[in-house]
Amino acid sequence: MSAGPSPLPISTIQPTFMSVIKDVTDGVVPWEDIWVSCYPSQSPSNSQRDGGGVHGKLRVVLDEVDRNLVIFQHRGDGDAKLERVDLNKTRYTVSSRGLDIPSTKIFAPAREYTDPYYSNPESPHRVTAFDVAPDGQQYATGFLDGGVALYPTGLRPTMANGTSTNGSSRNTQATLSTVKSRPHKSTVTSLKFFPSSRVLLSSSADFSVSILSASEVESDGVPLTAARTFMGHTRSVTSTAIVGVGKTVISSGADGTVRVWDVPGAKQVSIEWLDSAVNSLALADERTLYTATSGGVHRFDLRTPQQSEEGIVKERAIQGGGSNLGYHSEGALLAIGDSRGLVRAFDVRSLERPITQWKRGAGGSAAATEDLVWIDKHRLAVCTSDGLPYVASLGDDGNVKVDAEIVGPDCYATRQVCSRDGGAQMWTAADDGIVRRYDVW
Repeated sequence: MSAGPSPLPISTIQPTFMSVIKDVTDGVVPWEDIWVSCYPSQSPSNSQRDGGGVHGKLRVVLDEVDRNLVIFQHRGDGDAKLERVDLNKTRYTVSSRGLDIPSTKIFAPAREYTDPYYSNPESPHRVTAFDVAPDGQQYATGFLDGGVALYPTGLRPTMANGTSTNGSSRNTQATLSTVKSRPHKSTVTSLKFFPSSRVLLSSSADFSVSILSASEVESDGVPLTAARTFMGHTRSVTSTAIVGVGKTVISSGADGTVRVWDVPGAKQVSIEWLDSAVNSLALADERTLYTATSGGVHRFDLRTPQQSEEGIVKERAIQGGGSNLGYHSEGALLAIGDSRGLVRAFDVRSLERPITQWKRGAGGSAAATEDLVWIDKHRLAVCTSDGLPYVASLGDDGNVKVDAEIVGPDCYATRQVCSRDGGAQMWTAADDGIVRRYDVW
């Protein structure tokens, strides 16, 4: 592993490029230009590059011989290249030979879910919390005003083995009926579905943790009912975790505490104090919990008797803090992201040093990491404050590269990401109030 974080390049493309391709294919317009930009991992000296990047304009037009084939004609300077890699016209890669950026996948939304109120382009509502039910049939969003909304996904249920028969959808927007309520008085900070997919755990900046019934998604306008509300935190609740089937839940707060709650008994059974605000939780299994503060990552042994004098056994497992955590059980991998854009990946069986670490952006600058989730044991999806989420690929040798660029909101931060359907689907939520579903390949 290198002494410092590996620098990764950035490739961007016009967010509406798939719609442009469709319009040209359908004959709506004879041609249309789109833009593609690539930025190196380290700022190079090249007179053709503006600010270290290569910016290209591509004309989307039908081939003169095969009128069913769309081609991309370079216009102007720059060698940024867009290529189709399959026959059904949904998979594309971007590359730049001059910047040594290899072919990188582009994940375009398979479907965008909009709400007439929350995703109004003139006044969008930032999604502050988000989750997709394990069975894939509904998703939940939380907002700054304490509101929570439930929406059906329109997908067939995920089977018990974590797979489904849902195929790829067109990149179309869908406005669906919702269940809306305001169970909190301030910003919703976390949403997590129980394994049953019909109960929702929520937390808020109003210091509360609530358990909501989420079984009435088909009934438009039915408010979400709080079956339990736990109070105890003295500052904003920052993160939550559900242990097993949900008889025990865990919360963390800006008050520097980690609290364990007994759901059937409706009571707090344990509290642990840390050195500063707890930013994120990651539950490895029913026995092990990881917490991130600005000072480091702690590991908790949940098997310790919760009422003993010692409390839950905890240790500072990793030096250097973080703002979000992601855990992959099969690979025993823990990812840590922070506000400086640094991402570190650890094997939890050996936490002395990271397997690898990286940043994106030339000149040492990097956007803050907002959320991250493992797609599989080699790929990590990362949401960033600059609205340029991506998927990093980790090799067995510790090398890291950009596996895919995630096309989403135009200049809006992407703050939430989750993976479903055995890693075949990825979902994001952003400050434009839109939820996006991607087919992973």
